[in-house]
Amino acid sequence: MWPLLFVQCVTSNLRKVPREGWLLGFLSASLSAGTDLTYWATRWPINWMYAAPFMVLILTWTGAIYVSACKIAERECTNEGYVRFVLATLTLTSPVGASLLIFFTNKAAFLNAGPVLLLLLMALLVILVIPLFTAWPMAEAITLKSISPLRVCRATRGHRGSLIFISFASTGIGNGKFIPPMSMAQSFIEAVLIGVAHIFPKLIAMALIASITATAWTFAMRNDPGLG
Repeated sequence: MWPLLFVQCVTSNLRKVPREGWLLGFLSASLSAGTDLTYWATRWPINWMYAAPFMVLILTWTGAIYVSACKIAERECTNEGYVRFVLATLTLTSPVGASLLIFFTNKAAFLNAGPVLLLLLMALLVILVIPLFTAWPMAEAITLKSISPLRVCRATRGHRGSLIFISFASTGIGNGKFIPPMSMAQSFIEAVLIGVAHIFPKLIAMALIASITATAWTFAMRNDPGLG
């Protein structure tokens, strides 16, 4: 019964995403589209020049999720809570970020089977393990004290399968695979249209992640009230 209940709560909470969350999500998705368009137009190689817009993109994206998740969970947004949410989120996704950084800075190494296998293992980690810690950034932000990630993971008993399934589904929507990549654009107008088309699935993904985060925290609190 719990798996179905979890999914129902996630879809129901989508209606609670506030206007501020949608605006921040739109800003983040637009920045992403603008960065992709700049890369398409200039063909500049991926380097440290993209660090500044990438950090702005991360801060606006996590800000949209934090504000939306807090509103869904009916908790107050604070500056300290936002900082803790961002830090916990970055910590949670650091293994994936590290693997992508290694890939982009040393693509030649991935011509061998070993590094490719490592990248596949990291992808498996994202799908199967990281969703179990979805409630951790929220718990860190709301309690304003250090919460063990393992404690949050233990509190997912009863809805772990739902977390993995719905997190995987939201990732697929956010990737927007049904929209052609900007690299296929043959003109500037076509590139702009593709960039605009990618904004919508990113917005939906933001709302889904915020709803999953708030719902995961709510369900985790049922097993461990101290997380609230």
